[in-house]
Amino acid sequence: MDIITTLDIEASGLSPDSYPIEIGIALPDRTTWCSLIKPTANWKHWSKEAQDFHGITREDLHNSGRDIQIVTKTLNQLLHNKTVYTDCWVLDDLWIRTLFTQARIRPTFRLRDIMYILKEDHFVSWEPTKKRIAQELDLQRHRASNDAKILQETFNRVTMQHTPPQHHSHPLWK
Repeated sequence: MDIITTLDIEASGLSPDSYPIEIGIALPDRTTWCSLIKPTANWKHWSKEAQDFHGITREDLHNSGRDIQIVTKTLNQLLHNKTVYTDCWVLDDLWIRTLFTQARIRPTFRLRDIMYILKEDHFVSWEPTKKRIAQELDLQRHRASNDAKILQETFNRVTMQHTPPQHHSHPLWK
């Protein structure tokens, strides 16, 4: 199996009114891309517990977040015709739909749960491998692109496709 594309989303909370605030992806060439998302006027929900977990404030989003049009168009450009995997499909799919619906743009990629492409024997080593990779990468911030990179590398290792992880950013945002 080839190296997969993975995605992770940080959100304003876990309620039905929550929305994506950061999206990160890890591409097959091992580059990553990440963006904070500027909330739209009708995105009001905010969870202090979620903020404590991901460390992203409303001020961060207003100061550094990108407009949803830019984020959705960039995602479509980077992920066009790809199947993208996540380890929290139920929520990530909701937030992708929320983002693209608000932007009035259709996604040009498919989001799938990574668990559907794992074999039964992979589940035993999944969590220990994921913890080991997080320690090896020694990522100092809990961010969506870091989580996407950990997810991608965990999949690679448990399916015996290991090559050493590298830290790269996608050239689109250099």
